[in-house]
Amino acid sequence: MIPPTLKIGASIWTVQLGGYEVTDNNSGLCEAEKHLISIYSDLAPERCEQIFLHELLHAVCDTVGIEGKLPEEEFVNRITPTLHAVLKENGFWQTSPPGPPRTDGDCVHSDSSSSEKSGRK
Repeated sequence: MIPPTLKIGASIWTVQLGGYEVTDNNSGLCEAEKHLISIYSDLAPERCEQIFLHELLHAVCDTVGIEGKLPEEEFVNRITPTLHAVLKENGFWQTSPPGPPRTDGDCVHSDSSSSEKSGRK
């Protein structure tokens, strides 16, 4: 599901479905100065989700101030904290996934004691 609004950094962005005409083979648009993501509405649901994620990444890049091209690892390192916050603050990232608790790593534990036990901080 694509939300009508989402928090990216300190700003609330609006997601507009429809009212956007495809130009130059673009099915979506990120207008950073307006905090607006527009997505052409006449798309298959999966394609609409893909366009949303594409435009969301543009919004995250604008939020973290990435300009021009960066090496891939630097790019990923720069956007990861903000993308994580966007997913978590807008309900895409669940702290307790359905099903039994995982036992194959410390990453899923919410307290600091598990990382202390493993020697990681």
